[in-house]
Amino acid sequence: MKKYIRLSFFLITIFFSFSGNSQTDRFQDFKKMKLNYILENTSLTEDEKKVFLPIFESFEDRYHNEVWIKERALRKGITQAFDTINSNSASNYIIQFHEFEMLGMNIKFERNQKMLSTIKPKTVLNILYQERRFDREMFNRIRNRQNKEN
Repeated sequence: MKKYIRLSFFLITIFFSFSGNSQTDRFQDFKKMKLNYILENTSLTEDEKKVFLPIFESFEDRYHNEVWIKERALRKGITQAFDTINSNSASNYIIQFHEFEMLGMNIKFERNQKMLSTIKPKTVLNILYQERRFDREMFNRIRNRQNKEN
């Protein structure tokens, strides 16, 4: 019996370590795709790239860790409890979503201000435009993939 418990614990540990790594790997791949898209579609000088890259890295990681992961977990919780949720809990979820949205907007505002302090405003605007285009293209890919599956 102890062997069975140890084996089960071992398998569960391996499962969760792989699922966690998979999530991290997907985020890193997505971040790399986004960075490449922005760099390919903007004409940053070498000096601007040196400034942009660390800003992009740190703020993408920060947004992912402080907003995206937590908001996703909140959504899963709502989905699982949607049929049994009471009004008080629903109000709390709404407030939490609002807080995540505000935090995300603040993170992006800080990032933009940091870029504006060292990169020309027109170039920063182009970076933001390319970021938006990338997001739209990814959304369309996901939607098209879902339509093909149905």
